[in-house]
Amino acid sequence: VYGAGAKTVSYSDLIEQEKLLHVFDSDQTKAGKYVAGLHLPVEQATRQACAECDAIIIFASSYNREIIAMLTEIGFTGNILYFEGNKLRKIKNQER
Repeated sequence: VYGAGAKTVSYSDLIEQEKLLHVFDSDQTKAGKYVAGLHLPVEQATRQACAECDAIIIFASSYNREIIAMLTEIGFTGNILYFEGNKLRKIKNQER
């Protein structure tokens, strides 16, 4: 999961907790804290942490472009899911 804000809290009941490996956010003030409903602390997205993920869903939709660019830059090769308006979009690893 990327984004430790209100949208993540809203959707936390729908996330299969046992499949969740990381909660990423670029806001340093959120690092080490927890998002309501999720059992993992917020952390910075690193190459190593992202490599453990098959997919990352972006809940910080105001920053989709920036987050997708950053994930690509650090070498994330999994699928990226993100919200655009009322739709959930998917970028497969070969589309970047």
